[in-house]
Amino acid sequence: MVATILAGHVNADVRDEIKNPATKSTTELLDRRAEIERKIREDDFGVYIGVIRWFSHASEKKSVLKEKAMIDAELSRRAAKKAGK
Repeated sequence: MVATILAGHVNADVRDEIKNPATKSTTELLDRRAEIERKIREDDFGVYIGVIRWFSHASEKKSVLKEKAMIDAELSRRAAKKAGK
C-alpha cells in the first residue's frame, strides 16, 4: 500500500514534465517553469520518508533541473527569434 502511494506521488510529478518544450506554448512553459522554481524553493522533490527519500529526491531534482534548463533554452530561443524579426 505504501509503495502505491509513493509511486502515485512520483508519477504525478512525471506527468507534469514537459518532454519537448518546442511543442508547448510560451504560457505553458512559463507556468511549468514557475512550478519548477516553486519545487526548488520549497525543496519539494520525491518521497518524504525513509532511506529511499535520498535516492528519490536526488533523482527527481536532477530531472527537474534538466527540464528547467530545456525550458529556459526554448524561451531564450523564442525571445531571440522574436527580437530578430
